Amino acid sequence: MIHFLDSLPAQAVTLSDLMARLEYNEEELQVALDCLLEHRLVVRQEIPEAGMTFYRLSDRKPAQAMMGWFRAWCRRWRERLQAAEGVLGVGWHWGEKRHE
Repeated sequence: MIHFLDSLPAQAVTLSDLMARLEYNEEELQVALDCLLEHRLVVRQEIPEAGMTFYRLSDRKPAQAMMGWFRAWCRRWRERLQAAEGVLGVGWHWGEKRHE
């Protein structure tokens, strides 16, 4: 989810948008969003007149710094998995849902 939101930094999306793009169910996404909201990495924007709620990554400097750290960590993690794949001949996704 973070990668998807990070790919659209100036765009807010609905839970339905996330469900369609990420192929997770509403409960799984809501748990993830609640965690990200608690850590102030995601911002919730409610439009009561339309009955809609949107989510986007926070533009706070600490949140942006954490996202940069997370992107670097993911890049290193994937490099390690690719190296393991080369040695073991096992795919990198190892039971994860793969989203490209």
